[in-house]
Amino acid sequence: MEAELDRDGKTETVYSDVLTLSFSETGTKTLSVELPIGARVTVTEVYTGASYERSGGAQTQSVTVTADEVARVHFTNRWNGGTIGGTSVTNHFTFSIEKSQWEWKPLADSNGA
Repeated sequence: MEAELDRDGKTETVYSDVLTLSFSETGTKTLSVELPIGARVTVTEVYTGASYERSGGAQTQSVTVTADEVARVHFTNRWNGGTIGGTSVTNHFTFSIEKSQWEWKPLADSNGA
């Protein structure tokens, strides 16, 4: 997901990250990200899983965050009859100014683990 905002005549990236959802059973999951009002957000679904295929919504969707409503994009995936499991790893690093080095930060799994 990428989010850009115009500030003082310049376009600034205010958010750029890869987000994942992990499922242990069928169902629906939602990811929420807080972004500044006026941000133009582009979300691209890049991987639907080995036994699933995208069945609803364009692969890339864009919205603008407004003060009046929640900006949403929606993707639907359908089981294709396969039995291939999938895994993913997301690493997150932040730069520590105090230590002058990059540090790994564990992220919570989307299923709450």
